[in-house]
Amino acid sequence: MAKTTQTRVQANAQAQGVVHKSTLYICVVIALLAGLFAGSLLPSLRPAAVHTAASSAPAAAPAAPMPEQQNDMQARIAAEEKLVLQHPNEAGHWIELGNLYFETNNPQKSINAYSKALALQPNNADVMTDMGVMQRELKEYDKALASFLQAAEINKSHEQSLFNAGIVLYYDLKKTAEAKKVWQQLLLRNPQAKAPTGQPLADMLQSLP
Repeated sequence: MAKTTQTRVQANAQAQGVVHKSTLYICVVIALLAGLFAGSLLPSLRPAAVHTAASSAPAAAPAAPMPEQQNDMQARIAAEEKLVLQHPNEAGHWIELGNLYFETNNPQKSINAYSKALALQPNNADVMTDMGVMQRELKEYDKALASFLQAAEINKSHEQSLFNAGIVLYYDLKKTAEAKKVWQQLLLRNPQAKAPTGQPLADMLQSLP
């Protein structure tokens, strides 16, 4: 999922003005002048689409694709569904299927596919993070938080997962103090960490009430 995933996520993020995939941070939009702080998740930077969210609302679905794009995506999904049946023990096919469901805004199907992949690759932090994004789409906030924290534990350099954990704590679970602690952990790992908007995380934290 590495290189292909990153390329795909970056392309989607650029198209929607946010950063995505497991190296999908929950995208965060900060309006300091207005005193607002709206949060959304960042994916693992794999090949999935970015879902943004305003305020405490769940991530928004991507814009509807053109008919020809829909047909192409459905064909890709159908092909991948056949492959997972033919090769059920190959994690890569489950990951790709999960990514395709992710991109077409089918969170439950995406979670199901990612779960199959994680049964085969339990330490895949990218998949875990993207599954967390989909769990948040379904408002399964505790599950999403657990996925992000587990991904951050498995891969200490996985900044997206920690950032996303903070978003869920801050916006969805209203646990401000815990959210700040998580983001402080991220700063300990990388003092230069930035929010998806490019703002230094340290500055972001100082602006929070």
